[in-house]
Amino acid sequence: MRFTKLCLMLTAHRGWWPVAGSYHPGDYGVPKNEEEAFEIIVGAVLTQNTAWTSVERALENLRASKR
Repeated sequence: MRFTKLCLMLTAHRGWWPVAGSYHPGDYGVPKNEEEAFEIIVGAVLTQNTAWTSVERALENLRASKR
């Protein structure tokens, strides 16, 4: 069995990516709009070299600046 297939079988799809400050376990319909897609992309990029708490704060600031 290929390693990647084995990993997928063991971990499965989580559907957990937090959008708009809340998690959506098992909801594979996220993102539901362009704003949520943007938030996931920015969050993924920021997470590469930043602590998650800092990423959450940055995303909250982005959301607040759009209001």
